[in-house]
This record gives sequence, C-alpha cells and structure tokens, in this order.
Amino acid sequence: MVCINYFQLRLFLIEIQFFSGMIVSMVFLIITFCIYAFIPELRNLHGKCLMCYVIALTLLFGFLSTVQLDKTLFLVGSRYCTLIGYLLYYSVILSFIWLTIMCYDIYRTYKEGITAKYRGEESKIFSMYCIVGFCIPTFCTFILFFIDITHIFHEKYLPKIGLKRCWIVNTRLIEAIYVYI
Repeated sequence: MVCINYFQLRLFLIEIQFFSGMIVSMVFLIITFCIYAFIPELRNLHGKCLMCYVIALTLLFGFLSTVQLDKTLFLVGSRYCTLIGYLLYYSVILSFIWLTIMCYDIYRTYKEGITAKYRGEESKIFSMYCIVGFCIPTFCTFILFFIDITHIFHEKYLPKIGLKRCWIVNTRLIEAIYVYI
C-alpha cells in the first residue's frame, strides 16, 4: 500500500501552478513586447517605456521560475542561490522603477499635453528615462551587495541574500527596508 503525504502533494501542486503561471505570463509578455517592437505606431515614448517594463517583468518572472524549477542547483547558501537572489532584487527594483517612469510619463503627458515641442524630444526624454530606469536598480543592487559583504549594520539589519533563501532574509522589517523603501 502506498502512503501519500497530502501536505507534500499539495505543496508540489502549488509549485506546479506557480511555475506554470509564470511561464504563461512570460509567453504573453514576450508576445506583447514583439507586438510593440514590430508595429511602428506603438513605438512612441509610452510604447518604449512599456517595452522596458515588459522586459523587466519578463526577467523577474524568468528568475523566479528558474529558482522554482531547479531547487537542487539553487541550494540555500550556494553561489548560485546568492547570484539569483541579487538578480531577483535587481529585476524587482527594475520593474518598480519602470512602472514609476510610466506613471510619470502619463502624468507629464496629461499635465503638459503632447505638443510639437515634445514630439521632437521623445528620444531625448526616453534616454533620460533609460538612464534613470537602469541606473537606479543597478545602484540599489550594488548598495545592497556592499551592505551584505561589509556588515556595516547590525546583524539583524543585514539582507543576507542566499543564506536562508535565494532572496532577502525572511523578515518583514528587512524586506521593508531593502525593497519597499
């Protein structure tokens, strides 16, 4: 007679649903990116910002799916776990920053209106958005890495990426400090 541990089976089914949902989301995000990339009318300033946001979400979902798929490679405490933890952090901050940039662009559009003055400056504005959109997450990730390796704060305030899980240590205070603030 085979004994089934229903708790483990339920966890396995939840992991399968999570992984499947991520893969389906990634497929539709890639389709969205391709549509915006191939249709010239959609490659305006907001469309380019949306494409960057879609790339950020695809990276995030890809890293999350990778950790979920291969738990033997990403053992807690391994270099791979630490690396994917920092990549996850970067992609989370990247997606939030691009979402913020999109919101600001919508605000700016409604506040100032689309005039001929701004149509000629779209590439310049998008370049500024890219500098902000990619440099801030990179800077935040380097700061997090610096804090993690130098131990400049008390032990209970360190992010400890890769030590207890392939992400920031599982404490609401630490997650709030490093992700939400």
